Amino acid sequence: FFDPGSHGSTFGGNPVSVSAAEAVLKEIFQSGFLKETVKKAEYLESELAKALNGIEEVKEIRGLGMMVGIECKQDVQVFLMELQEEGLLVLSAGPKVLRLLPSLNVSESEIDTAINKIKKVLAIKQTV
Repeated sequence: FFDPGSHGSTFGGNPVSVSAAEAVLKEIFQSGFLKETVKKAEYLESELAKALNGIEEVKEIRGLGMMVGIECKQDVQVFLMELQEEGLLVLSAGPKVLRLLPSLNVSESEIDTAINKIKKVLAIKQTV
């Protein structure tokens, strides 16, 4: 059994949500969609590693597919707010990890924009 608030659902089971889920599945299973997503995930990982190389605040970059964690040396709450001010919504995964979870249909250009904003925010903290 789950306690209240311990389990969530993206598509919840109501008719509108089931229709949305069906539309998502149709897109995901289009020819080449998932192969393209794998390429974008590899691009995200490699470009992020290049961009954040040498930034002392970054302890580790890890991930699986499009789900990426950037472990920092300090609490990331300040980074979350600064990234939001830059127009990038990022979550945390614990107190010291920035969590990236972009849409599967994100473009390389959008990935580049996000990486530049992350680098800007993390590099500023390095000089403070």
